[in-house]
Amino acid sequence: MIIVALVAFFATLAFKMAPSYINFLQVRSVLEGMHHKPDIVERGPRAILNSVSHQLLLNDVRSITHKDFKLERLPEGLRLVVDYESRAHVLFNVDVVMHFNDSVILKNP
Repeated sequence: MIIVALVAFFATLAFKMAPSYINFLQVRSVLEGMHHKPDIVERGPRAILNSVSHQLLLNDVRSITHKDFKLERLPEGLRLVVDYESRAHVLFNVDVVMHFNDSVILKNP
């Protein structure tokens, strides 16, 4: 009986956490896709963030906005960083908090 309860709990946990991880995989693919858009990178930070917002909208990622992204200047180019938390209600008063962080360096043209 205890084993069944544990399996049910972890299955519920995985079911609740999966959408957040799928969103993160889509965010990561948007970040990696910026390497293939040198024309946007050379137009500057505003164009980069607008492009990221547009790609997230196309991928139906609504929980992450351009405010979760930051651009840092480096000698070799710009670093595009995404850093956000996602919360999912599990049951009763138990929530799970997931922290996601990734970055990509965009070379100067």
